[in-house]
Amino acid sequence: MTRVAGLLCLLLLQGNSPPADLIVGSWHGTSLCADKQIDRACHDEEVIYVIDSAAGPRGPVRMQADKIVNGAREPMGAFRLTYDSTGKRWFVDITMRTSMHWSFAVQRDSLLGEAREMPARRLFRRIAVGRCRPEVTGCPK
Repeated sequence: MTRVAGLLCLLLLQGNSPPADLIVGSWHGTSLCADKQIDRACHDEEVIYVIDSAAGPRGPVRMQADKIVNGAREPMGAFRLTYDSTGKRWFVDITMRTSMHWSFAVQRDSLLGEAREMPARRLFRRIAVGRCRPEVTGCPK
């Protein structure tokens, strides 16, 4: 098999992978404030997400979210993500001081997301994380 044919075959297989297979793993990157003029208390964060425990090919999945503060991991919580097959996104709705809708889309080895304040759907966070692999530098243990 030629190198090009092998790559094409790999891409086709990934396209047929169940959504849970594509999101399960460890992810490392940033969670950035969308508008610090409005959200003055918001801080940009270095984050690690560990996603596991897929109940089935379309989830739900469990996400453990940590942030890095002074070089150490601090837990932010564990969440259950549900798959929206129409939008091809994973999401969780959280109510703390306010109601929030967090959503994530897998794009190869990137997980791109956003957090919106509800019910106005105001964007307040943008997330960009990459899949952690042994050959990837910068993925904390």
